[in-house]
Amino acid sequence: MTKKLAVAAGLLLVLALPAGAASKSMELGLKGGVNLANLSYDPESPYWDPEMKLGLAAGGALSFVLSPTMRLDGEVLYVQKGATLGGPDNIECAGDVDINLTYVGISPMLRFKMNSQKATPYFMGGIEFAFLLEAEYDRTFECNGDEESDTVDAKDYFEDTDMSVTVGAGLEFPSGGSAFFLEGRYVLGLSDISKQDDSIEVMTNGEGEPEIKTTGIYLLAGLRF
Repeated sequence: MTKKLAVAAGLLLVLALPAGAASKSMELGLKGGVNLANLSYDPESPYWDPEMKLGLAAGGALSFVLSPTMRLDGEVLYVQKGATLGGPDNIECAGDVDINLTYVGISPMLRFKMNSQKATPYFMGGIEFAFLLEAEYDRTFECNGDEESDTVDAKDYFEDTDMSVTVGAGLEFPSGGSAFFLEGRYVLGLSDISKQDDSIEVMTNGEGEPEIKTTGIYLLAGLRF
């Protein structure tokens, strides 16, 4: 279902290209970059320390011109989230677990920009609704000098959807009927993405099932026309 939704959203952007290019009331944007992703655990684990991991982010947005300084952006992004869980070194079998979560995110956002013919700063904010495509654990452990690694399908351990609030800023460089831009934003998860499963109580030393939320810093570059 989520893959069909992603394909449909992509087709919508492609079909909107002629209309967006021909109408001054709309803009089409293509963007790509990285996500500095992490996960927050509550309660925190005494054994595992979530660390930031690098993921990809790419997609497009259809923007509706509401005024000379305001845009309503409808964005679709393929984005990789997750974290690296670093385990302690003072146990017999130490290692790391990469949690790799792949989503397609749909974000309605308001974007405010200054009127300028040169470099134009802008600010934005909105909500991201993300739909899980894949979830994997990449595990690497060293026991008695021997290193072992494997990959586990973890989709059953995570909810199919995630909701986040997003705020950001960027700099746009107009050129004729198009504009190159650089953009950064902070994305804070609002929903618990973990399914209630006893197998992940180990993350909190048996103190209960942790509430897990996503965080991310998107660094993007793109073109609007």
